[in-house]
Order: sequence, then C-alpha cells, then structure tokens
Amino acid sequence: MARRSRDAGTPISRATVYNLITAAGSPRRETLVSFLRGCGVPPREQIRWLTTFDLVYRPR
Repeated sequence: MARRSRDAGTPISRATVYNLITAAGSPRRETLVSFLRGCGVPPREQIRWLTTFDLVYRPR
C-alpha cells in the first residue's frame, strides 16, 4: 500500500498504513486521501469517504 500510494503521487509510510489498518489513533484527512488513492478509489468515491471522515472526526 505504501508503494501504491507513492505511485499515485501521494506517498504515505508503511507505519502510517499500519496505523490506518489497525485504527491506531486519529488519521489526518490528507492521510486518508493518500490511502484511498493507493487503493485505487476513484475521486468520486473518495468524496463519500471524506464526507464520512469529516462527520466522525469533526472538531468538538
């Protein structure tokens, strides 16, 4: 996944991928975008993920 996100132009580290998969901590929005691009999620579908992310992780 780290290689695929790098190939998509938005690199993330292997440790960050691990943290995303294991739900360790709260991810940054940019990290989610990189992960989604690495997974090959089309931009239109990314919007749904980001909308949900914003609902879950909105500042309190």
